[in-house]
Amino acid sequence: MNQVVAQVLSLVRAQGVPEGIQVQEALVDDLPSCDVDSDKIAQVLLNLVHNALQAVGSEGRIQIRTARTNLRGQNARGTNAVEIAVVDNGPGIPRED
Repeated sequence: MNQVVAQVLSLVRAQGVPEGIQVQEALVDDLPSCDVDSDKIAQVLLNLVHNALQAVGSEGRIQIRTARTNLRGQNARGTNAVEIAVVDNGPGIPRED
């Protein structure tokens, strides 16, 4: 998953990030392997990062993080999982929306 995140961030940076926006990564090294369609995950991450770029405006910070976690659902409790988070410091969605 870290490789997918790195590829997405490389693409975003190649497309150009406005000067006032910081794009950061915080990737955990010991993630379990995942049987996923990496192209689809990359597309989702790319969409989320583009949304974050719009949300922060001309200045802000976007971070993509990976983490090792466990599923919490009733039938999957304790199963190893990978979490990917795209976090920005934009204003958020207005309550009325």
